[in-house]
Amino acid sequence: MAIETFEKHLKEVMQALSDRAVDEFAFAYDVPSDTLYIDFDESARFAESQYLFGGWMARLDPATGAVLGLQIENALACEIGRFPSLLDAILLATPQGFTQSPVEAAIRKRVAADARNAIDSLRKALPELLAVGD
Repeated sequence: MAIETFEKHLKEVMQALSDRAVDEFAFAYDVPSDTLYIDFDESARFAESQYLFGGWMARLDPATGAVLGLQIENALACEIGRFPSLLDAILLATPQGFTQSPVEAAIRKRVAADARNAIDSLRKALPELLAVGD
């Protein structure tokens, strides 16, 4: 991917994370594939994935090319060490592919009660995210 396209997608991701209300985001976490999906609106529409770096991909509208969200592969296996704020995002996510324990359900409920904090943590990690992509 050309550096201009990469920078454009990262700027769009940054903009979406900075100006959207917390209740507009939709999170999903697929346990078997260790993939976190962050949609910038609640629709979670079909999107094409465009590689950014590492396990990070921008989810793009196939018709317009607009960034609809993020897809983060190996979220727990690799990315959580570099981006600890992803843990709260994973806990906000609707778990897919497993049955959660009562303890995990309680933790998810507690994190969801303060979703703004989880989103703010992700927003604060953006400068580091952008530096990794450089």
